[in-house]
Amino acid sequence: MNTATSFRLQLKECRSALTIYYIIILLIFAIASIGMSSDNSTSGLEASTAWFLFVYGMNTFRANFLFHLQFGSTRKTLFKGWLLSTGTICLGMSLINLILLLVLSLLLGACERKKDTVIRMETSLGNIRLKLYDETVLHRDNILKLIREGYYNGMLFHRVIKDFMIQTGDPDSKSARPGMVLGANDIGYTLKAEIVPKYFHKRGVLAAAREADNINPERSSSGSHFYIVQGRIFTPDIIDEEIEKINNKRYTALFNRLQQACEGEILKYQLANDYEKLMQLNEKLSDTTRLLFDQVKLKLTGEQRAAYTTIGGSPHLDGEYTVFGEVIEGMEIVDSIAEQETDDNCRPLRDVVILKIEEERFVCSYCCAYRPCHTGLKNINW
Repeated sequence: MNTATSFRLQLKECRSALTIYYIIILLIFAIASIGMSSDNSTSGLEASTAWFLFVYGMNTFRANFLFHLQFGSTRKTLFKGWLLSTGTICLGMSLINLILLLVLSLLLGACERKKDTVIRMETSLGNIRLKLYDETVLHRDNILKLIREGYYNGMLFHRVIKDFMIQTGDPDSKSARPGMVLGANDIGYTLKAEIVPKYFHKRGVLAAAREADNINPERSSSGSHFYIVQGRIFTPDIIDEEIEKINNKRYTALFNRLQQACEGEILKYQLANDYEKLMQLNEKLSDTTRLLFDQVKLKLTGEQRAAYTTIGGSPHLDGEYTVFGEVIEGMEIVDSIAEQETDDNCRPLRDVVILKIEEERFVCSYCCAYRPCHTGLKNINW
């Protein structure tokens, strides 16, 4: 038996074992695809390949050796055939593994690109589905933590203003008697502002409430209070007037904050009747306000203008509060809540209760894995 015949014989014996091996590998990948990452898939495939070669080599080498001797083959011929067949098997398995990992990475990559966090809010008036933005990771992760703890279950929408927004987040509302003033309490911590310019207060967005600028200049968000914008539609002329009013208010607020910071100096000049110094200080504050105003001035993009003049929203909140999600289903429920009759403190006379909020789970249409938070994929249950 020559080297070529030995090579073909050993390769033929390995073929069935390789077929069974890759069938098992594919089944394992299919079963273990939940939560699988490309990193642990790569290391697992490399380890299983090395283990296969070791076990197969140990189990077949002695049998091949005895078989070849029966046909009069020399040890040299056997060894050459073994080297050629082993090298070919290793090369072939490397190529197959590369193809498998490429396909797997494409599937997992497709899942990553499709991933969006979706929550489902059940209220006493109907259900609302919301998508959370990945760019506002602090707010996304915080609300998911509270949802998993059941924090919002049984809570009321305590502040409702038609053509503006609906708000919740006060834990006291779970046991509130009729007419009780709500909104002063929250979970007890704040979140760093994550104001992303491309997310603005169009109709249906989810945003975090916060305390006023005079005590919260960093615009830190409440840890539990959030609101959903209902808003209203503006005509092109009205939106321009609205933006002018908003900017006038922001300019005045900025000047007042700067003036408040110089309160001691102003009082000193007033007590000394030094009106010249007061005028100089006022001019200095005005110049500083003009320089800083560009940072807070509201300038609508084409997308914002189109949204506010078609679907509506609340533009005066833009750049002031963190927007971290939006309604993808159930906006009619938001409208229904906003239509509720309220008392003087904007609390609905008939309680609107959040029965529960849950994070949705889906079957990924790319890799068939059971994963949380995929929008645009097949919803398997609530």
